[in-house]
Amino acid sequence: MQFFRKAFIFGYILTFCFCITSCAKNNYYPITKTAEQKPTSLVENVNQSEPDLQKTENLELEEITPISEEKQTENQTFFEKIMAKLKSIQPSNLKTENDSSLRVGMLLPLSGKAAETGKAMQNAAMLALLETGDKNMIVQFYDTQGTPEGATQALNTAIQQGTNLIVGPLFSAEVRAVKAELGFRNIDIITFSSDPSVLGNDVFSIALLVPQQVEKIITYACENGYKKFAVLAQSNEMGEFVISSAQNAAEKCGAEITKTGFYNPINTDMSGAVKAILPEAMLLKLEKERLREQGYEVQEEVIFDAEGNKIDENNIVFDFDAVLIADDGVRLRSLGALLAYYDVTPDKIKTLGISLWDDPNVRKEPALIGGWYPNLDKSGFYEFAEKYKAVYEGKNPPRIASQAYDAIALAAVLARKGDISDKAITDPSGFVGVDGLFRFLEDGNSERSLAIMQVTKKGPDKTISPAPTRFSIQNFNKEEIQNQNINSFEYGVWGENKADF
Repeated sequence: MQFFRKAFIFGYILTFCFCITSCAKNNYYPITKTAEQKPTSLVENVNQSEPDLQKTENLELEEITPISEEKQTENQTFFEKIMAKLKSIQPSNLKTENDSSLRVGMLLPLSGKAAETGKAMQNAAMLALLETGDKNMIVQFYDTQGTPEGATQALNTAIQQGTNLIVGPLFSAEVRAVKAELGFRNIDIITFSSDPSVLGNDVFSIALLVPQQVEKIITYACENGYKKFAVLAQSNEMGEFVISSAQNAAEKCGAEITKTGFYNPINTDMSGAVKAILPEAMLLKLEKERLREQGYEVQEEVIFDAEGNKIDENNIVFDFDAVLIADDGVRLRSLGALLAYYDVTPDKIKTLGISLWDDPNVRKEPALIGGWYPNLDKSGFYEFAEKYKAVYEGKNPPRIASQAYDAIALAAVLARKGDISDKAITDPSGFVGVDGLFRFLEDGNSERSLAIMQVTKKGPDKTISPAPTRFSIQNFNKEEIQNQNINSFEYGVWGENKADF
């Protein structure tokens, strides 16, 4: 009798331990525990499950090793071989009864003006599928042709084939069309568009967003002693939003925006914007010098400003200690040159920017050297780019390709968990992908872990504040973000693809 009693107690203890272990393994703990959890990695789960979705041929390691064209036994490029392998391990396009797989429809511009970018993103997605794909996930690619009409047609085909998660499209006009076509269907969209007007209501952006960058750099500068900011911005909705984002950040840290200057992005002369932030004493001094150079005799007289204060051209005092320029390329360098011309130099005023400053040409303008800007941690992208080149015959991936990889890797994580709900997608702990730590907010925006970089005379730029490895759960205030006034315009990808994404 005593033996049975001891056996019963021992069995009870074993059962209790098994339950605890199972709960920990399957993340059954309540959401209040997420502050102690690490973000979910999208890149370290490689080959956790075989990509053999229907007990068909497995992908062996040597089969994803690049081989030269002349050594191939078939008249296929390596890209075509990879495509054939992907098709061989995935079931039929048609949804069957009792099919509980996560079916991901990836909408990309595989033809049209953006076909090169779309195909590179498809390549990155296939790489993610090969490395992290789950047996419960099926990925199908659909060509949007880069147009709203093409995106609508692609979506309808995807829905007919049982898709229950959309990744893409790339352009905001496509997202609007897809969103309207979906109507009240309960299908989430993870898009690459950074236009805030298309987000929300089950549409999430995986892009790097400008408002977060502006708030990040203003907050960092404020924490390091800069309390008065000038902002140079484009004279459009985008510029207004940059200003509002800067004001929000300044108010939170006890700073202020003291000067704003606007310029037309299509005009070459941006001197008016720079003059708008300069002290009146400097403008008076410059005007007198200009008149003297033209041969005029300038009389010394007392001049007062609008508030009745005497303007002393020999006592020039800036009413800002940092200036933000949220632009890139020729416009950025032109503004930097104008600042230097008007004696706004790095020894007097700190220059601030956004991730678009990550350009070797920026250091060609002396006024911008020493400036700070936020950016993604590049280490993950470098590793991703090497793998991409190894598989795709030495081709370099475009920067946005990493977002395609992360989107499919994220879908694989959701497939393994068996949960594609909004709650799973907006896990406040976030996810770690190629571009580092990120998470989705309930309003559809994304938040990324950003490092602070400093422009150097000779590259690469210096990291002065590394990207955080965890998000703060306590500061995860979604209502505050949702209540911000967001205008409708494109702002996430400028420069080469400005106003496109």
